[in-house]
Amino acid sequence: MVRYRFLLFLFSTLILLLQFSCRKSEKNPTPNGNVAEGGFEFVDPKSIGIDFQNSLTEDPNFNFLTFHYIYNGGGVAAGDINNDGLTDLYFTGNMVSDKLYLNKGNFQFEDITQKSGINAGNHGWHTGVVMADVNGDHFLDIYVCRGAAFEPATDRANLLFINQKDGTFKEQASQYGIADTSFSLMANFFDMDNDSDLDLVVSNRPDAFGIKVEQVVEGRKTAPYIARSKIYRNNGNNTFSDVTREMGLGETFSYGLSVTVADLNNDGFQDIYFANDFNENDYCFLNQGGKSFKESIRQVTHHTPFYSMGTDIMDLNSDGLEDIMTVEMLPEDYWRNKVSMAPMVRGEVFDLFFTSGNTNLQYMQNVVNLNRGNGWFSDIADLSGMKSTDWSWAVLISDYDNDGMRDVFITNGYKRDVFDNDAIKKADLQFKDYLKAHDASKGLPADMNLLKYYPTVKLVNYMYHNEGQYRFSNHIQKWGLNKESLSQGAATADLDNDGDLDLIVSNLDEPPFIQKNNLKGNHAIRIKLNGPGQNTFGLGAKVTVKSGDHQQVEQFKTVRGYESSVEPILHFGIGSAKQADEVIVDWNNGTRTVVNQVPCCKVFEITSADAKPYASEAQTKPPLFADASVDILPSFIHKENTFNDFQIQVLLPHRLSRNGPAICVGDINGDGLDDFFAGGAKDQSGAVYLQNAEGKFNMHANPALERDKNYEDVGAVFFDADGDKDLDLYVVSGGTEEPANYSYYNNRLYLNNGKGDFTKSELPPIGISGMCVRAFDFDGDGDQDIFVGGRVIPNYYPYPSNSFILQNNQGKFKDVSAEVAPALSKLGLVTDALVTDINKDNKPDLIVVGEWMPVTFLVQRDGKFVKDTTTYTVDAPNIGWWNRITEADLNGDGEKDLILGNLGLNYKYHASPEKPFEVFAGDFDGNSTYDVFLAKHLKDKMVPIRGRQCSSEQLPDIVERFPTYRAFAESDITKILGDNITKAINLKANNFASEFLIRKGNSFHAVEMPAEAQFGPVKGIVCTDFDQDGKDDILVAGNWFASEYETPVADNSIGLLMKGDGKGNFESQNVNHSGVFLTQDIRDLQLIHIGKEGRKAVLVAINNGPLKLLKLQ
Repeated sequence: MVRYRFLLFLFSTLILLLQFSCRKSEKNPTPNGNVAEGGFEFVDPKSIGIDFQNSLTEDPNFNFLTFHYIYNGGGVAAGDINNDGLTDLYFTGNMVSDKLYLNKGNFQFEDITQKSGINAGNHGWHTGVVMADVNGDHFLDIYVCRGAAFEPATDRANLLFINQKDGTFKEQASQYGIADTSFSLMANFFDMDNDSDLDLVVSNRPDAFGIKVEQVVEGRKTAPYIARSKIYRNNGNNTFSDVTREMGLGETFSYGLSVTVADLNNDGFQDIYFANDFNENDYCFLNQGGKSFKESIRQVTHHTPFYSMGTDIMDLNSDGLEDIMTVEMLPEDYWRNKVSMAPMVRGEVFDLFFTSGNTNLQYMQNVVNLNRGNGWFSDIADLSGMKSTDWSWAVLISDYDNDGMRDVFITNGYKRDVFDNDAIKKADLQFKDYLKAHDASKGLPADMNLLKYYPTVKLVNYMYHNEGQYRFSNHIQKWGLNKESLSQGAATADLDNDGDLDLIVSNLDEPPFIQKNNLKGNHAIRIKLNGPGQNTFGLGAKVTVKSGDHQQVEQFKTVRGYESSVEPILHFGIGSAKQADEVIVDWNNGTRTVVNQVPCCKVFEITSADAKPYASEAQTKPPLFADASVDILPSFIHKENTFNDFQIQVLLPHRLSRNGPAICVGDINGDGLDDFFAGGAKDQSGAVYLQNAEGKFNMHANPALERDKNYEDVGAVFFDADGDKDLDLYVVSGGTEEPANYSYYNNRLYLNNGKGDFTKSELPPIGISGMCVRAFDFDGDGDQDIFVGGRVIPNYYPYPSNSFILQNNQGKFKDVSAEVAPALSKLGLVTDALVTDINKDNKPDLIVVGEWMPVTFLVQRDGKFVKDTTTYTVDAPNIGWWNRITEADLNGDGEKDLILGNLGLNYKYHASPEKPFEVFAGDFDGNSTYDVFLAKHLKDKMVPIRGRQCSSEQLPDIVERFPTYRAFAESDITKILGDNITKAINLKANNFASEFLIRKGNSFHAVEMPAEAQFGPVKGIVCTDFDQDGKDDILVAGNWFASEYETPVADNSIGLLMKGDGKGNFESQNVNHSGVFLTQDIRDLQLIHIGKEGRKAVLVAINNGPLKLLKLQ
């Protein structure tokens, strides 16, 4: 029995864990598949001979408080152990014995546990299970992981059951050298060095829970044997050697609930991905040519889940690149989300976890990491619709309806909702009361049942159907999977050889699900590999299936999902086709097998015996762009100051102090070459760079800019302010570090002496935190006037800010906003503006966009700018969080169309006309602060985005008015904010898509940018003919790393080049073709010309990072 002197510590560490948690484009066409009819049938396990049940027995002294992984369940392995063509099943038990079932055909199974000999290892806490041919004899063996904190080492040693080819197995893990006695969770056999035998990686965990982030950092350095994961090299003689440190895995200290292998960077070697629970980021060990591994998660992706569980690596979008999906535990249900929401992590705690470099960013949600083709992965969980699937375990990406597009199955459920905040409070109070009078080291009495407070979370498993274009629809009901359970490990297999994939799911405290696939109407190609050497099943081989115009790729792997392995047969749906035109197998040893006209509906075997050597196809044409940032001397590195935007307005959706840097381009020294200005952050001087004859840029000292380094430079333009034929510099001040109407926000004008030397001149005081500036001659007097967009009133978000027009009178500027543009008063949170002649009267007009703003037309009539909401219309919702606007004739009809950058469709927040995203703001509690509440529509009511705990930090009386999390979750925004809601400012957004607005007369037709442009906010746009085919292309880039702490940052864009056809159509270009790879926090793009010949290049402004320069090659 567990010694209870640790109970108080373990309970407190659980609470600590809760406190530190934060929660035309595709190249390949969609196959001609039929809409499958039918669904999945739940077959009664007992009726087919399966009587396994993974039952738990818990009591006051053995439960999740004493063993955190008590409810994590077991795994299932599928494979043909006797080579009779039928897939057999193995289930692991935690507190019950494992079971092995032989498939007898016709969906009937025989329990051969006793006679097979696998019951010899039925001691200890069994977790993951793998079927693989370990000794290369063409028969599947079975490897079982074990490990619980209360077990002796003898009961923790992992088990290897070697197939004796007669229906029996011998346990020989010690003889093979892989009886790992650590706390093992899962294992994976793979060929790490391409020598045609199977090596082994084992995911192990520390021997304790509740480990703090600083302990994780230290644990990586020391990584005791019992805690670190292991890698074993196959010696080729039925023995393995521990080469963990030699191969670079010696510094692992995590709770890797799954370990998956695939060639993630397309170098021909298998890499290792660990999905790590708790406060250690996932690991991605990139294979260094079979000689070692290098942990590279920061070089692979920006963020991972916080509580990573199961992982699958498969090609989701049929682009020939395998993607990584890792599931977590964010509830889809609003009520559960609010009741089980972990406390908000922010400020110093957030920095300790992430910005200090201790760990990669982690968020409480699923991550769907799309492979971009250059070793980088972008999370598209929001766009895909698969972000939140509750307490998820296994994820299996397979084509369940055989339409040629892979779908996604996810298991779900947890026996005790240990994150239920109300339950935690009740149990904590009872436990503390007990401690006042008793000695906890003697254990708890049987009648003190703290578990009664924690509800069981039985949930429906998820099934998502692939709709193409990165989007998935929920097919739980449609395919008949709507049965609640506590499901963990799962495997796919065609149990009845009818050509589709059935599901086998291990449940807790009830029999497993055997789900027969009855979806009809399409066909599949099923392939069994006979691999080289001792890798007899061909693990790691890359298989390409071509059927018509559709192509699918899979790197063969069986360990997928959670604690389980699928049957060792590759499965490709081909829709209505009856054969694959071509199947290509690239074996690990550098050879290739090609087979034509492969028939459907049966298992087709492909052997490596007749394979021939081949060379990988190299990209012959260089990318369009190349990074030429080295030509900026010295490099300009924008350095954000430290400032807590959430100190006063706790519930801001994002930081507003990080809108820089500004950049602008122009020839400031009259030599015919483009130069540029880059703005600084607060306490950092902006800088001027002059281009030399070699096309490089050198910083040109300007004391005037240095003296003004206390400002935040967020907008800038070169223009001739004083009529002396050279370009002067106007800089907009922004940020939120100081109160509104403060001189800190005054804009600045610097006059040029013709050589790029600037002196400061006078401007009217503005005192508003701005964002954009445009120079234009609105009054037709021959000099350039100024429009300045007001971004925000500090500490009063989202109250609409004023914008301004400054009239130029012989170099002297006057604020004439009230006279010529009264509509600029409280115009909104402006982010950008376009100067254009929309009504073709030869007078400049303005089109202004911003946050919570529609596309706003300010038309000049009789010398005044009038907001026109009737003459010029958009045929779609257009109130968004717009970032950029520019114009070009996209379809060649002679009219200027609009190009607009928005928040994108891959973010936590969503908006539509039916369900707009809303904000309410006002001083709701009378303490002279402007309170902000974001809200969304949920069925027939409007509810807050944020939870009880963080909302109470904005309005402290929420704790008293809603004493439980349940009470808060059941209340709508009106009840939460009270009567003061009628006095609040209420703004709405109904569209977050980046778009083209195609002009037809006075109306604009909205067309969404390609899906890849929606992966992140668009902050910069350049439209020009980049590839010199006479047709304009569009380059966009963005991201937004400034979101509030609970919301995953928008870091999923890498920039995108869209090739235009001159008719209004744009095709997304892969990074390997475009050369555009911009993963940073982009703020703007500016076209700049290099040399006397004016070669096109693009200047890239990056917040808190180095300026970049992209040159055409």
